[in-house]
Amino acid sequence: MNELILDPTVNWLVTFIASFLIWILIFGYIIFFAIRKKIKKEVVYRIIISTFMAWAISEIIKKFFHTIRPFKINGYPPLTITVPSGNSFPSSHTSSAFGLAVAIILYNPELGFAFLLGALAVAAGRVLANVHFLIDILGGAILGTSVSLLINYIYLQIIKKT
Repeated sequence: MNELILDPTVNWLVTFIASFLIWILIFGYIIFFAIRKKIKKEVVYRIIISTFMAWAISEIIKKFFHTIRPFKINGYPPLTITVPSGNSFPSSHTSSAFGLAVAIILYNPELGFAFLLGALAVAAGRVLANVHFLIDILGGAILGTSVSLLINYIYLQIIKKT
C-alpha cells in the first residue's frame, strides 16, 4: 500500500485542501476587498500583516524546532502537490490561515466565521495529507490567532494615542 487514503477522489480532495485552500482563502479575501470598496485601508493592512506575520514567524520558529514530518516516519507519501521539506512545527499553512481568519473575525465576525471554517479545513487537510502532526496544527493555530490579536491590540493602542 503506497497511498495514505485508498479512494482516489478522497486523495484528490485532501491534496486540494492541503495544497490550495490557503491560496483560495487569500484570493477570496482580495476579491472581498475589491468588491467592498468602503473597507478602511487600515483594516486591509491589519489583515494582510496578520497573515504574513503569522507565516513569517512560523518559518522562523521552524528553524529552532527540529521536528520530522509524518510521511518521513510512517512511509506513506504526502498528499500534497509538492513534497514539504524542513521541520514541521508549527504548520505555516495553518498559521497563515488562522492569522487571516482571526483578523477578519475582528473586522467582520460573520465573514470571519466562514474564513475560520476554511482555516480549520486547511488544518485538517495538512494532517490528512500526512505532512503535519496534530501538535504542528495546534501550534500553527495558536500562533496565527495570537499574531492577529497582537496586531489588532497594537493598532488599537496606536489609535488611542492619536
